[in-house]
Amino acid sequence: MNYFSLRGYLRLVKSFKEKVTDYWLLEHQLSDSGSFELSSSGLMPRGFMRVEPDEDAKKAYNRYKLIREKIAKDVNEVTSIAETMEVPSNLISYPAPAFGGVVTEQSLFHAILFDTSHGRVPRLVIMDAINQVIGRCEHEGKKSLKRMINPLYWPFFLLKIVLRIPFILLRSAGFNIETLESHLAARLVKTVLALLIILLLIYLGVENEIITRLFAGLLH
Repeated sequence: MNYFSLRGYLRLVKSFKEKVTDYWLLEHQLSDSGSFELSSSGLMPRGFMRVEPDEDAKKAYNRYKLIREKIAKDVNEVTSIAETMEVPSNLISYPAPAFGGVVTEQSLFHAILFDTSHGRVPRLVIMDAINQVIGRCEHEGKKSLKRMINPLYWPFFLLKIVLRIPFILLRSAGFNIETLESHLAARLVKTVLALLIILLLIYLGVENEIITRLFAGLLH
């Protein structure tokens, strides 16, 4: 994972956290007003014996719906980032023993908008997951930055691009790159290309220590 991708991930997840915080705050304020009720799919105007919302409540509800729309646009990408950063983002939901039912798996981030678990996913658990993703992005970003300022990083980076050229061409032809790269034949192609590059570096007089350090992670 390169530094710039991680910075992009970090910005998105931090922005997502701000939206979720504002969303929950408005949800709490509006549900206390008596004009709206909270359900598993969010805040809804009360139908029976409802209190007519004042102008401020109407404006707050419109803002609430706008923030909800933004969260809905980001939630899949944030979930994908969590998976990339290897942060657990699903919760196993067990039914109450007295009533029985099916054990289900609930996405923590999707529960912000629509909670299908048995009971409610605690908001603290959701916020903990968001903070864990932010923490992982920050940690990996620092590691990536250190690699970038390492003089050996850029030759290594360029060599990895050279090794991936055949697969990039295959992707443009419509092949599934992830499947191909995990295949034994694909690893063989990478190995052959790496050996050819090493022979070229030796021919050019590059020191053995530098070649060894470059080659150490080239095929991973």
